[in-house]
Amino acid sequence: MHEFLQLSFVFEAVTALALLVLLYIYLRNIKKIKCHFTIGLVVFAALLFLNSVGTLYTHSCMAAAYQSELVTYEMVTAVLKLAAIGALLYITWKGS
Repeated sequence: MHEFLQLSFVFEAVTALALLVLLYIYLRNIKKIKCHFTIGLVVFAALLFLNSVGTLYTHSCMAAAYQSELVTYEMVTAVLKLAAIGALLYITWKGS
């Protein structure tokens, strides 16, 4: 497996873990704050988590088929997604 693909796999796995933490916080907040916005955050985090799991599965099954240009793209998108989810997790964690 190309080293960038391995790194993107790691970044995607960390993103999935961060999304699980967000889901936990949002589900805990539903008990306190019963509003549509909180339910929307749960749906958002759950769908992004499913996307991350699907990406991890794709990376593990199709690693040999990836071309070098695609590997770089996957690495960049994994880093950007982790940065975005990390910022959301930081703000959510401080606010709860």
